[in-house]
Amino acid sequence: MNNELAQADLDHTMALAGLLLDLADASVAQNDREQALIWTHVASKVLTSQNRELFSPRVERSLRLFGGWLPPFSRLAAPAPAHPGDKQRWLHVINQALPYGGHTPMATLWMQGCRGGRTHSVALLMQKTAAPDELAAAVRDSGGSLHTAPLDAPLLDRARWLRTLAASSADYVLLHVDPDDVIAPTAFAAEGGPPVLLFNHAAHIYWNGASIPDVIVNCRGSKLEEQWTRVHRGALRCATVPIPLLTPGEDESHGVGESARKERARQLLGLPKDAVVMLTSGDSYKFAPLGRLDFIAVCEDILRRLPQAILVAIGPVEDERWLAARERTGSRLRTFGRQPRSQVPIFLQAADVYIEGFPFGSTTALLEAGLRGIPVVLAPAQCPPPYGTDGVALDDVLERSCNFEEYKSQIIALCQNSRERAALGARLRDSIQEHHTASGWRNYVEEAIRIAPRTHSTSPIAAPVPTPADVHLHWSAFRRATFPDFEHLVENMVRYAFGLGARPLPPEQAGRAARSRIAARLYAEIAEQFQGRGDVVAAKRFYACSVSSDPWLLKIRVRKLLLSLGPTGALLRRVARRFKAGRTLKVVNGPARSRA
Repeated sequence: MNNELAQADLDHTMALAGLLLDLADASVAQNDREQALIWTHVASKVLTSQNRELFSPRVERSLRLFGGWLPPFSRLAAPAPAHPGDKQRWLHVINQALPYGGHTPMATLWMQGCRGGRTHSVALLMQKTAAPDELAAAVRDSGGSLHTAPLDAPLLDRARWLRTLAASSADYVLLHVDPDDVIAPTAFAAEGGPPVLLFNHAAHIYWNGASIPDVIVNCRGSKLEEQWTRVHRGALRCATVPIPLLTPGEDESHGVGESARKERARQLLGLPKDAVVMLTSGDSYKFAPLGRLDFIAVCEDILRRLPQAILVAIGPVEDERWLAARERTGSRLRTFGRQPRSQVPIFLQAADVYIEGFPFGSTTALLEAGLRGIPVVLAPAQCPPPYGTDGVALDDVLERSCNFEEYKSQIIALCQNSRERAALGARLRDSIQEHHTASGWRNYVEEAIRIAPRTHSTSPIAAPVPTPADVHLHWSAFRRATFPDFEHLVENMVRYAFGLGARPLPPEQAGRAARSRIAARLYAEIAEQFQGRGDVVAAKRFYACSVSSDPWLLKIRVRKLLLSLGPTGALLRRVARRFKAGRTLKVVNGPARSRA
């Protein structure tokens, strides 16, 4: 993907986000507050697909406006004054707690690592199922409570619910929320209430509300992460609190009985007892090839040079690429798909070396491997941070390879030298323990609390500074390669919005300020959605906006004409769809089967 195309994709994305925010502004003008939140959320979802701009002043101003629609903290019931010996009350805010990955393990580990003198409660904003057992147990063990917002409540009502809950029951609030969330930023987009910290789990992309928290908690602890927070998000109030990890129990720790545990783990996984086992982890999309960044191809080359080695992957679904690689290597390259956290220790016990995948690494999985004394090889320089892992516990211990050949050489050298594996693993384990566990980690928490104000206050809205071109062009290429629906971003976002209950009004400037192909596509898809729901009047208005935005877009002019013909137009439209479906059938099945 060349740079011109990548920049065009970014311009396309930013233009779409701006048009969606126009729809939010039109809703504000009509005093339709819920619609304003929905369209701001959808615009934010579009913005999270890029990282040229990590901060949107326009979105931040909207969030401040939405926050002003709620009762001020001064009118809400405050908690009783704390007395000496009282436990500090923390409220963790999560959109949806899922059993695999995401914010759930981070919130759980934080609560487990920070129990002394604190209770931990959780507010779930969009929960559709029961909370995962591990999260619920951590809350219960600390003496806290689980709170779930009503599923049928509008977004603005959920923000009101969260503000009220925080004001009445929390000394500190910690946000573990999605990048496109508008509920939590709206709830805390006002002065007063308990201080608010935000866990920066998505440092590599745009996210909402950077001006809202009192402290942004950077979880890697690298200089690059802090620079991105301060410079590209304009958030000066930040602190480092590394990803919390629990020290392995006695049954998992290295030392006496390590060989027996390794042998048992390999039996359970069906791996040869005497093989050198390389482990990697991450969702399927993180391993998708991007130009020369082809993880599977690199690993196949390593396995050709190491006939005694095996590569095991946790996370990726065995698609055609992984299956073909397994067959070519005689099952020496295998993926086990997604695994529950309870099964992960078995894979770690079986591993000799952990290798970071690319073009997008998995920081937490890498740290968990290093904590067990497994030596780690970082992704090469072609996958730089924030896409590859860095951080306070790693930067002085691990050396990033300059290219693929060095990456291969590091892995091969470790696989061939058990003493070097043990030495590097021990150094890495000690460093991770120092920064990510027990009292060392809690010292970081105390420092974040120290710099937080006594009561919540927002920050000035800064002007965004774009990220370096090589960083956001890399991400644009990655998005296009790994998310095939990117070409249909306009249509998908409109359908998503209507699924949330969006019913937009045409913005006043439609067709004048937004004369562009992307505006025409947006308004045409909105017209399609209205037409499909039988609202012909609204459909006509948006088709008119679409034609005004791009008068030469013939497809939309035909749609508008058919709509104006009433029942006759609807009949012609159905005939056209059937004809198109028939042509598609011929392409897929061949002429002979289509005629049959």
